Amino acid sequence: MQGEVKVNILLVDDQPNNLFALEAMLEGADRTLVRAGSGEEALMRILDHDFAAILMDVQMPGMDGFETAALIRERDRSKHTPILFLTAFESSDLQVFKGYSLGAVDYLSKPVVPAVLRSKVSVFVELFQMTEQVRRQSELLVDNQRKEHERELVEEKRRWELDRLREETAQEKKIAEALLRRTEELAQTIAERARAEEQLRRRAHQQAIVAQLGQRALEGIILPTLLDEAVEAVVRNLEVEFARITELSPQGDFVSMKAGTGWVEDATDTIPVGVGTRSFSGFSLLSADPLVVDDLRQESRFEVPPFLRRHGVVSGISVNIHGRGRSFGTLEAFARSQRPFTPDDANFLQALAHVLATAIQRKRDEQELSRIKDELAVQLADMTRLHALSARLSNSLELPTVLEQVLAAVTSLQGTDRGVLMLYDRDLDLMSTAASVGFSEGPLHAAERMTTSLQETGTVSAIISRGFVVEDLESDPVFVPHLAAALNAGCRAVCSTPLLTVVGEFVGTITTYFDRSHRPSDRETRLVELYGRQAAEFIEYARHYRQICEADRRKDEFLAMLAHELRNPLAPILNAIHYMRAETLDVSAVEQAREIAERQVRHLARLVDDLLDVSRISSGKIQLRKESIELADAVNRAVETSRLLIQLRGHHLTVTLPQEPLPLEADAARIEQVMANLLNNAAKYTEEGGQISLAVEGRGKNLEIRVCDTGIGIAPELLPRVFDLFTQDTRSLDRSQGGLGIGLTLVRNLVEMHGGSVEVRSEGLGKGSEFIVRLPRRNGEAVISDSPRPEPMPRRSEVAGESSPKKILVVDDNVDGALMLARLLRGWGHQLAVAHDGHTAIELAREQQPFDVVFLDIGLPGMNGYQIAQALRGEAGFEHTLLVALTGYGQGEDRRRSSEAGFDCHLVKPVDPSELKGMLDRDQPFVRPESEVLSRER
Repeated sequence: MQGEVKVNILLVDDQPNNLFALEAMLEGADRTLVRAGSGEEALMRILDHDFAAILMDVQMPGMDGFETAALIRERDRSKHTPILFLTAFESSDLQVFKGYSLGAVDYLSKPVVPAVLRSKVSVFVELFQMTEQVRRQSELLVDNQRKEHERELVEEKRRWELDRLREETAQEKKIAEALLRRTEELAQTIAERARAEEQLRRRAHQQAIVAQLGQRALEGIILPTLLDEAVEAVVRNLEVEFARITELSPQGDFVSMKAGTGWVEDATDTIPVGVGTRSFSGFSLLSADPLVVDDLRQESRFEVPPFLRRHGVVSGISVNIHGRGRSFGTLEAFARSQRPFTPDDANFLQALAHVLATAIQRKRDEQELSRIKDELAVQLADMTRLHALSARLSNSLELPTVLEQVLAAVTSLQGTDRGVLMLYDRDLDLMSTAASVGFSEGPLHAAERMTTSLQETGTVSAIISRGFVVEDLESDPVFVPHLAAALNAGCRAVCSTPLLTVVGEFVGTITTYFDRSHRPSDRETRLVELYGRQAAEFIEYARHYRQICEADRRKDEFLAMLAHELRNPLAPILNAIHYMRAETLDVSAVEQAREIAERQVRHLARLVDDLLDVSRISSGKIQLRKESIELADAVNRAVETSRLLIQLRGHHLTVTLPQEPLPLEADAARIEQVMANLLNNAAKYTEEGGQISLAVEGRGKNLEIRVCDTGIGIAPELLPRVFDLFTQDTRSLDRSQGGLGIGLTLVRNLVEMHGGSVEVRSEGLGKGSEFIVRLPRRNGEAVISDSPRPEPMPRRSEVAGESSPKKILVVDDNVDGALMLARLLRGWGHQLAVAHDGHTAIELAREQQPFDVVFLDIGLPGMNGYQIAQALRGEAGFEHTLLVALTGYGQGEDRRRSSEAGFDCHLVKPVDPSELKGMLDRDQPFVRPESEVLSRER
């Protein structure tokens, strides 16, 4: 046999560098590399040479690789020449399918791995060389046979006489044997080539089928049709009796047939089989590699389903349909006879499985996208509804209108025409209907009872505030008492949703009724809850708005009352002053005018103290100074305090005290204030000549104080709020009773600070009132108070004996106030100096020192009273001067700052002149009691 055949390989690429690279990778002694820089040049080379393989770039200017390949295939001589496509671009499935459909044997992406390329090309070089050798051997055999025959004839002729017959026979036998041997060799070579060509043809056909099926998938063919075409292609190409596609369940616990061919039974009626070792398909899903079984009858790795046995299946092959990290199922082929499935068969099924996986995933993506679109459309509609409801709610302040709109929105959403919206009253612990639709009066009452009966059984917090759904009233035992009424009203199912604020506070329910069994969807439930949340927030907003409006109204009323109460005392004061200017007045008339003015000034002071008491109690700044007291003593002092007002009104007061002691641990002044307030309250709100009683008795661990009157009484709607700040009954413009409406607030707060309680009773207007105060008794021995009343701040010097005229400095920026105080003090025989600001005061103090007493206002321009006191204490000669703060500031903090600044005494304006005179006469500082028994009003 001659040496190895040298073959031609055609390299087609428009880039010289790529051609150089290919030559470097494919260079060899057994081949000739022929260049072509374009498709046209490649066609010219085809006309001149035969090639073992063609390596062609896809993307070329002018005629691309696909067009060139199509023209090469049209020429008989090059029709079966192997073509390998090369491309530097990302290959789509469509391009790959197109290349294989043109008869390409491979489709490679640049950069190419040299070893891989040399290996692939070597196969085709060897195939071409083998074919060429067969052809040459055939020609050589014929030529050798001819020459040998001629030689043998010559020899035979030459040896004719020597061994004519024997040698001729032997020679013929040898020739026959040689011919037979060479013929067999040639036949074997031809058969091998035929098998190789058939294998290539079949592989190309399989690739074309895959490409065609992929194209069908891209065109959007419906999935069931695609599956049917796939199994038909498997049966035709692999020449088997059966093929099928199985689907793995979403839970991954069984597979079922989705498409099949050749089966006697209908694929859609096939019983699902288990996964894993429980079935052929299930076992195939355990691995990404193909499962090939030559004989199922000998299989022990898994259970062979009866379905396959009934159909006489012997051999089978299965591949996994896999995509995006999960298995969709399997693609399988079966034969009734034992047959070996080749790697090409497995590759074909895997290629088909890849196409099917892409199509299945695309279909599922489309379904998921459609589902998401539908869900988004529903959510958009829901949000549009919610936004529209929000807009309506924000544009209205009328609670009934808003609740009707919310109820209408809920019933419309749930597709019913009947519903009830009920509100929960926290104070009364009751549910009441605020809006309803679709009910006449009788059925509405039945619907209300169905809800409120849950509360009566103690389940309002467990059921109503959590919401409930009754799909069928006839099957729910809770509604048995109301079943007949509900069915008569056409109600068969109930859905109740709680109205909860953002902090989870229960304010009511929305309940809808249906004439048939009904269970709301998750969407309905979610949206109704949103409606309910909006309604609850608006209910709370409306409640707060009403409270704000009520507080604003009461504030306005209080300011009007305050103005009235401040003006009332000013009128008699001004009249008394003008009256005392008259020239002809007797002493008694002047004294009466003076008493009136003093009484009205004290009244003004009490008004201010009332306001301060409320402020201190509200801010927690009042501390009780508890001690062991006898309640009867406090009662007597309170009666004496209120006696003048009671007598002026012509009332008859009855006081009832038990004989036994009434021990109490309390702040005596505050308890006296409580009872005086209640007595003054009774006196003011009882017509002249009325009856007032105060009774004290022991009841168990408490002492009970009852103050009753025959006065105007209290309206029922006012009773729950009678102890609220600034609360008063309706008054006429004459405001004959007067007051600021803070008295009973002080009573309640002071009583509660003592650990007690206060209650009011009245049968209505014109029927009098009764106030009941309950205070805890003191047990055991008397307890010494931890907070005794403070002693007056000591003077820095004590002057013994009778008072003598003193040198006094008055500092106040209120000119009238300073002038009147100076005149008053001069009238008592003292020497006075007056200043209206701090700098002047310090200058006078230095020039006219020493001063015995300095009265200092705190709120002064420039230097305040605290700074002046500190400055005076630093001056020589003022070590023993009595510094008195005379100011309108009377809080505990003000007194503390006075002490720290060096004051000896802190007096709050107005100071009773007689008390002031007594302090100067005694040469001792005077401390105004922190609390006085003042009149209180409801």
